[in-house]
Amino acid sequence: MKRSFVFIFFFVLIFSCKENTNIKNDNNQIIENALSFKLGDSLIIFKIYSSGTGNIIYFNLHDDENTAVEAAENILNKITGKLIEIKASGERLISFNIDTSVYKFDPNRIFTPAGRKATLERYSKYTQQADSVVEKFALYITDTLLQNAGIIVALHNNTADNYSILSYAQGGKYASDAAQVHINPQLDPDNFFYVTQDDFYEKISKKGYNVLLQDNSKVTDDGSLSVYCGTKGIKYINIEAQKGHTQQQKAMILAIQDIISTKTVD
Repeated sequence: MKRSFVFIFFFVLIFSCKENTNIKNDNNQIIENALSFKLGDSLIIFKIYSSGTGNIIYFNLHDDENTAVEAAENILNKITGKLIEIKASGERLISFNIDTSVYKFDPNRIFTPAGRKATLERYSKYTQQADSVVEKFALYITDTLLQNAGIIVALHNNTADNYSILSYAQGGKYASDAAQVHINPQLDPDNFFYVTQDDFYEKISKKGYNVLLQDNSKVTDDGSLSVYCGTKGIKYINIEAQKGHTQQQKAMILAIQDIISTKTVD
């Protein structure tokens, strides 16, 4: 058992330090590489695909949301920018050890102090030492991986009837977080856009998609990337689709690519 562990760890280290790989396709050259971050005793890998010269970063934060990654990877030759995929043992939560204590957190709840405290308390326990470790991880994402992003496009998946655009409609669980909501009754409510800027909201709603505009002044501080971007004035879009709806999520990604390439959003 010890030999297997050493081999796996050695393989991960080689993978995290590998050199760029060029993948040619019909339109753009895709450059693939990987970066690693030491989180307590855990090594977190970020797979990065670069396509073209755009400053859009498509970001997948949850390692169990594979439909989102599959959709983006299938159309890398049609988009410009980067796709960053987090690798964390195929699970939604990330865990790490400090001495003999095990900590767990949701990687999309770490971008504010309140969010980090809440997610550590929910999934394990909160200590100042654990908070410091997770804060460094959050800063690595925002200040290194996403530093040069002109637009951040988060890629997420949900499950049927669990979380949808209806969650933000009047009477919905998160209605107070939304400034505006556009619902197309002909579309699956599980497939929707979540944005932080008026211009995105207008353009996406005109294309007939489900979309909501975050109320940046009143949104609940849950530590999510949307809250962080809303506070910092960073252009942010979340493309949310039901698990297994690969074709729908591909169409949504291409719709955003079209909006961005046609006219810069103010």
